[in-house]
Amino acid sequence: STRCGGPENIIVNSSLGVLCEQTQESLSAAMLKVKSEQASYNANSIRQRTLEHYSEEAVALKLRAIYRNVLS
Repeated sequence: STRCGGPENIIVNSSLGVLCEQTQESLSAAMLKVKSEQASYNANSIRQRTLEHYSEEAVALKLRAIYRNVLS
């Protein structure tokens, strides 16, 4: 993904993907890198991290914590 103010919080290490600049050349090179290193990505690990941080339950827990903090 490109560095554009959001993906940096999701792709926090190289086992989750590649971050690149917002240029055609950089994105193309990153895509080729991901394709060539495809075997190094663990789909189950990526899925588990996604569920832990971005599932409906995970987001609801984060929002609940924010509301509790604001109300206390």
